[in-house]
Amino acid sequence: MAARTTEYEKVEADFLRTAPVHVTLRQRLPVPAAAAFRCLEDGDAWPKWLTAIAKVEWTSSKPWGVGTTRTIWLGKRTVDEHFIAWEEGARMSFRFERGGVPPIKAFAEDYALTPKGDDACELAWTYGFALRGPFVLVQPIFAAKFKRDGVASLARLADLLAQDPSPYQI
Repeated sequence: MAARTTEYEKVEADFLRTAPVHVTLRQRLPVPAAAAFRCLEDGDAWPKWLTAIAKVEWTSSKPWGVGTTRTIWLGKRTVDEHFIAWEEGARMSFRFERGGVPPIKAFAEDYALTPKGDDACELAWTYGFALRGPFVLVQPIFAAKFKRDGVASLARLADLLAQDPSPYQI
């Protein structure tokens, strides 16, 4: 039996400020912003630090930018993403387009990198989401878990880059 596909609301960047749940988490990374951005472009790196993701497949050809698409696997479920902002070396933002997570009404993320000297940067990870129907009642519980998992994920990203930044260096 094929997984049910849900169409998500087509939100834009302002949703990251207006969503029922919107949070910004920050993490210092031990590499320059350009190297951190290359790590975010590396589909194989995502499951190493963001454990909810099993696989990432870019479905657009390079050069990537606004309008780029990719598919992520959340276990056996997939979600198609559409990039709504792209500043090479500095920022990428996307929204969920369609996928196998019916409780989600709308979802978007933004990854913004700020240089902190020659060998470090700060990643500001902002996400916003809205759940649909009766799932709105558990939105605060989902939000707390997502935030807790997000903090741990960013720490894993910093550790990944500290252990071996060479794949992402110029």
